[in-house]
Amino acid sequence: MSSETFALQCGINIPSEILSAIENDSLVLFVGAGASYGEPSNLPLFNELVREICKITCHPELSPPEEGQDGAQKDEKTSGCKESYDSILGRINDDMGVEAKKVHKEIYEILSKAKHVNETHRAIVRLAFTTRTFRVVTTNQDCLLESDELYPTNNKPRIYDAPALPQGDEFQGLVNLHGSIRNHKEMIFTDRDFGKAYLTKQYCSKFLSELFTCFTVLFIGFGYDDPVMKYHSRGLGVCKRYVITDKPEKESWKILGITPIKYETGKREKVTCAINELAQHFSLKYDEKRELMKLIAQKDPSQLSAYEHSLLAGTLFSDKSDDLNLIVWFFNNTNDYHWCKYFEENEKLAGQMFFNRYLSTKTMTVRPQ
Repeated sequence: MSSETFALQCGINIPSEILSAIENDSLVLFVGAGASYGEPSNLPLFNELVREICKITCHPELSPPEEGQDGAQKDEKTSGCKESYDSILGRINDDMGVEAKKVHKEIYEILSKAKHVNETHRAIVRLAFTTRTFRVVTTNQDCLLESDELYPTNNKPRIYDAPALPQGDEFQGLVNLHGSIRNHKEMIFTDRDFGKAYLTKQYCSKFLSELFTCFTVLFIGFGYDDPVMKYHSRGLGVCKRYVITDKPEKESWKILGITPIKYETGKREKVTCAINELAQHFSLKYDEKRELMKLIAQKDPSQLSAYEHSLLAGTLFSDKSDDLNLIVWFFNNTNDYHWCKYFEENEKLAGQMFFNRYLSTKTMTVRPQ
């Protein structure tokens, strides 16, 4: 697909590279805390989790402020940067005894309360199964993406827990990059944990370096200042990386080498909607595509939705044999003279090799005004 973005009905524009990655079996879904935030999972975001741990462990002086919901406490308008969340948890853990890992135990108690998956989890699994190979990486330790109800046909993927990670350039399955509640002592939360996983033993950084070399990555449920992002992105691989965010203007994305995909501020449900629409689009059967193309062909082109325009453009740009047949089908069903003007005004579409080829061999039936 050569058009730059694909417009979904929910109003989110998806870069064509992501669609190509799905078609080429090279997409990895990278899932953060935001995915488990919605009902009925109701798990906290990282900053909320840190505040709760500060309260439980009687360290109110370390509790981060409540404004904002994304990652480290950083003011982009100044050079000042307050203490990061992983550092706060590290200080608390040091105070309570490093070896006992009491902070990890408290976090385990919070995460293990979540028993129910939400619609975002369902959408992520649906999209992961639209590619030939299921590839999901998550920094969440709640194990909700492993719930049996997400895999009704008993086709659950292989599951990996850090530190026992697969090779990043050829993995298949679900990777719990920062461990899971199955072994709370191995969960990665404090600065000491991150240092071990990314700097000294490097099992996380090695996996990501290999992954980012081979795959296109879509981040879901991460904030622009999420402290884990600095470990995930800087200097690791050269692949295309995208994030669905309501703060695309933040300079952090550019620094991290991540392309933002905008959704409306405060509309978290749009993220789930976009993932579901992508999964649905790639699950369409040929007959369903034919019906959609027929409906588009019989409309006044000025009344096309952004999604319909993207669907038509994607088909015209495609070199798949099924899509070539759909192009012929489209022209066979076109009966409105406005389509001539539509293609005159859309030079990228009109200039496509496939459009020229089929227009030259097919006389469009036009209806006089």
